[in-house]
Amino acid sequence: MRAGQGLVSFLILSICALLTGLMIWKGRETLPQVAPPIVTSLEVIEVRAEGQHAHVRSQGNLVSQNQITLSSQVEGVIVEISPALKNGGHFQKGDALLRIDSTDYQQALARADAEVAAAKLRWEQASAASQIAKGDWEAFGAMVATEPTRLMFKEPQVEEAKASLDASLATQSKAAKDLAKTTIRAPFSGKVREEWAGEGQFIRRGEAVATIYDDQHYEIRLPVSLADLALLPDEWRLPGQTVLQPLSIQLRASIAGQLTQWSASATRLSGVIDEKTSVTHLIGFLEHNQGAKPTGNPSALNPLPGVYVEADIQGRYWPQAVRVPRSAIGPNQQIGVIQEDETVLMQSVEWVQGMNDEVIVYLGLDDGDRIARMFNQIPFDGAQVTPVAITQSTSP
Repeated sequence: MRAGQGLVSFLILSICALLTGLMIWKGRETLPQVAPPIVTSLEVIEVRAEGQHAHVRSQGNLVSQNQITLSSQVEGVIVEISPALKNGGHFQKGDALLRIDSTDYQQALARADAEVAAAKLRWEQASAASQIAKGDWEAFGAMVATEPTRLMFKEPQVEEAKASLDASLATQSKAAKDLAKTTIRAPFSGKVREEWAGEGQFIRRGEAVATIYDDQHYEIRLPVSLADLALLPDEWRLPGQTVLQPLSIQLRASIAGQLTQWSASATRLSGVIDEKTSVTHLIGFLEHNQGAKPTGNPSALNPLPGVYVEADIQGRYWPQAVRVPRSAIGPNQQIGVIQEDETVLMQSVEWVQGMNDEVIVYLGLDDGDRIARMFNQIPFDGAQVTPVAITQSTSP
């Protein structure tokens, strides 16, 4: 009997202990909690679609479009040298730069004049004799049965006298030209780069006396990569073509500590591609009469041959394009576009060129779109954000 009561008590205690353990275990369970959404503050830019020009950066050295070696066309002793015929001297077209002793050439011209006068007299005499012979034939020719000959009319004598006159006139012309060549004149306006002549010096025909250059028209060869050719207008795609529409070029040079700018233009590309560098050259032209446009210094130097310049070439035009910060472009050319519900959409764009800290985007963005200024601040695609510091993109 007692054994049965003990078994019942043991069972009751076991059940109570089991129930107590279940109650304690249930009490430790926690209810699931829903995490609040993460909202990130994000700087955005409202873009404006405008017409944008691509720009190609290059560099080179100015050279004169016309530089020649000035040589004597006659020989003799130099008797006069212009003060302008010195290194750096400036001259105008037609100025007398150097004179050679002309005594011998004046005498040669005088002899040629005398020969012309004598030859003209012989020709006139032969012509008169021929006319007399023709008159005699008309008067008495009927009495002679034979036909008249050229000798009877003295035509060969007239032709010989005329040929002698022509030769004398040619000699006279050459003597006059040689006399004129004793004065060496400037073929164009410009400056002297080097000079080797001295007063009293004897120079021979063809001997160089100076190197001069045109200081009104300059040329510059600007290297352009094959990739950058895509940034130029369509008609500029093929090297070697003559282009009707010139490209605008802005040249910048630092001269005497001042930034000087000039406006230039280009109308052609060189006809070859460098096999070592895979670049072609755009040929730019600068006319000095366009004037220098110095920055902060009206007395800045004029363009000079050899000056190193940086060039900004105005390229192709996109009517609907925007400029965005380079920091807004992510991998695979993606930009974070802020939607109306303040979420971020990763959107692919096509851009044509990076300009310092900016990129020109011509496909993938619309006017008024809001984009993340810093792509690396976007948490993930579809993230909820709070736009701050909204500004407009810069225009060119």
